[in-house]
Amino acid sequence: MRPEYLYLSDIVDAADAVSQFIHEHSREDFMSDYQLRSAVIYQMIIIGEALSHISFEVRARHSHIHWAEAIGLRHYAAHGYFSIDWGIIWDTAVDDVPVIREQIVAVIKSEYPEGSG
Repeated sequence: MRPEYLYLSDIVDAADAVSQFIHEHSREDFMSDYQLRSAVIYQMIIIGEALSHISFEVRARHSHIHWAEAIGLRHYAAHGYFSIDWGIIWDTAVDDVPVIREQIVAVIKSEYPEGSG
């Protein structure tokens, strides 16, 4: 099994990628750019998948994080590909991904103060 620290790092890396991808793009750009939408949703799937590998003990210690909702978005994106509401994906990328990134950085600092897994 992969160390939990690496999953947490994956979340931060994927959130950084989302931020980089949407930087200087508008909602309209996003809606009209298939490649951009694909890149963003892929990173969001990575975030949700990595979150699902975080132990219930860590989740309980950081219960302020909306674990289930973030993991649920991965299921929505991966399994509902034919009916994705891209407005929800944009809003999540802009509003929620930066928040989850900061929350996960705090988890890393709390759970792995030495910076290693």
